Amino acid sequence: MLVTLCLFADVNVVGTIAGDTNVVGVTLLQDKLCILRDEKSRIDIYSARDFTRLDRLNVPALQKPRDVVACECHNCLFIAQYNRKCLIKFLLDGSTTKWPLKNESCGVSLTSTGNVLTACTRQAGKGNKWSPPPLPVGHYILELDSDSGQCVHQIELNTDVVALQLLHSIQLTTDDFLTCLVPSSDHPTLRLGLFNVNGELTRRYNSPSCSAVGQLDYPCHLAVDRDSQFIFVADQCNARVVLLSPTLEFECYISDGMCSEPQRLHLDPVKQRLYVGLSDGHITILQL
Repeated sequence: MLVTLCLFADVNVVGTIAGDTNVVGVTLLQDKLCILRDEKSRIDIYSARDFTRLDRLNVPALQKPRDVVACECHNCLFIAQYNRKCLIKFLLDGSTTKWPLKNESCGVSLTSTGNVLTACTRQAGKGNKWSPPPLPVGHYILELDSDSGQCVHQIELNTDVVALQLLHSIQLTTDDFLTCLVPSSDHPTLRLGLFNVNGELTRRYNSPSCSAVGQLDYPCHLAVDRDSQFIFVADQCNARVVLLSPTLEFECYISDGMCSEPQRLHLDPVKQRLYVGLSDGHITILQL
């Protein structure tokens, strides 16, 4: 369990993995660090012990990756792609399965029972390179069986948040779903939303677009400590990681090792390390 304030007083950067392309996914599988980079159809594999590169795996079906999560039970990775209505299940032996979706996936994570979780957005029509992206007309959170890819549960989110853009969702041990949100004119300060199993917005983290202590600008990715339920938030435009309590109260933030914008997070609860994928392609490893 994390000891929050003491822990962050002693946080150390224990390693850096270099790169030159925006990190869009970072996760651990069998003590191997798996990294996805923007516009690349491959997974770079590093040792989680000494951070040396071990392998590079091509994923022919992969186009414009946007997020990844590892599943130890099935020894595989689940990958979300930008502007693609599917998830990819990828085994480290190279075998790949596509799971079709009705709408685009906004990131990917695992539920408390080991199923796959993704937030999806319905859009009005299709955009193209000459027109702005289509407007959202609804959001839902989808739980998929990690074996078959079949839908286990679909949660329609409250219509009050339709105009917002979703970025990433995780499930807490309360069975509620915490989601990163891009504010809209109707909700100019709503940055994080906690939704219950009925899709109702039960708690929110409001903040103006600001770099002051306790404020969030562009939260884009989440990680949660399963024991304490304390939440790590990648605050992209402020170049820091923010720590929140289980009730979404601000605790503190980390800016150590943030040489560029944090994009993706992965927490190793065993070694108490936080892996932070950055926009300049680097991975910063923090010992908590």
